[in-house]
Amino acid sequence: MRRHGREAAPAAGPIPEAALPPVEEDEAGLAESGRFEIPIGFVEALAGAAAGRLVSPRLRGDFLAPAHVVAGLERALDGCPIDLAEVGARVDAAFHGPGAFVHGLRELRVVADAVMAAGQAAAGATAVA
Repeated sequence: MRRHGREAAPAAGPIPEAALPPVEEDEAGLAESGRFEIPIGFVEALAGAAAGRLVSPRLRGDFLAPAHVVAGLERALDGCPIDLAEVGARVDAAFHGPGAFVHGLRELRVVADAVMAAGQAAAGATAVA
């Protein structure tokens, strides 16, 4: 069968694996929230803090959501006051926007709680609330 101008042909022998890019990100200066249990695993946040605001927050864990939604939420949280109402509003907005969904969470509050825990840990480490 021909697709895209190429003829399919069986490979002779094993197919070599492509080199994978590094998956570790620079986490210097970021505090961890600790693991928050969810039905399919955990949610965790990392963040720095400066003048009572989140710096470079990151989310990770065993939930499924479009990468652009998670990246957009991380951008929306950068500079956000370390305040549950503010963080919660941004989490809600991100996961209720166009094309957004999340699987594996019973409630979005766990994401806000993880972000708050990371922000408070970072603020405590820098002695800035």
